[in-house]
Order: sequence, then structure tokens, then C-alpha cells
Amino acid sequence: LGLHVTEADLYEPVPAHENAGDLIRMLGEGNIDAVTFTSSSTVTSLIDILKTGGAEHILPELYAIPAVYIGPVTERTARQAGFTRIITSTKATIESLTEALREL
Repeated sequence: LGLHVTEADLYEPVPAHENAGDLIRMLGEGNIDAVTFTSSSTVTSLIDILKTGGAEHILPELYAIPAVYIGPVTERTARQAGFTRIITSTKATIESLTEALREL
């Protein structure tokens, strides 16, 4: 067909471990009202940050916080991880995610 394909990686998800201390402190103090997830990797990265930061004991508090997901794949990952208060946006867009967050 004469086609030439060039692969272009647009981004690489990398967990932000530099903020782990703040996250752990805020979870422990009950200062997080809700969390949002835009991909399955954001779910697993957040859990990994807590585990590698020595805060695995705080995971039950995280799982009980209302969480808004951008779509069913991300929701499924969260359910499998242990999240229980689940709200999923009606469309896989940031706008829909924001609207679902407003409904909390």
C-alpha cells in the first residue's frame, strides 16, 4: 500500500512520588473529600505511591472516599483494587468527569 507508520509515544504516565508525604498526611487527617481518576494507571499509581511510601495501612481510608472515574475501564480497575464509593462519568471526557464530581 505504500504506507509508512511512525510510532509516537505522546506521554508516559509516571507517578508523582514527590508529593507522597502530603497525600499520606491529608488522607490520615481526613482532608480529602473526593478523588478523580482519568485512567486505570492513575488508580494503580496512587495505590503504589501509598504502598511504597509505607502507608499501606491507610488504604481503607482511601477506598472509602468518594471517587469519580472517567469511564468503565477505569471504574473496573478501581473496583478490583478495593474502592467502594464509585461514581462514573457518563462520557469519557474531562467535562463529564467534572460534572459527575459536582454531583457529589
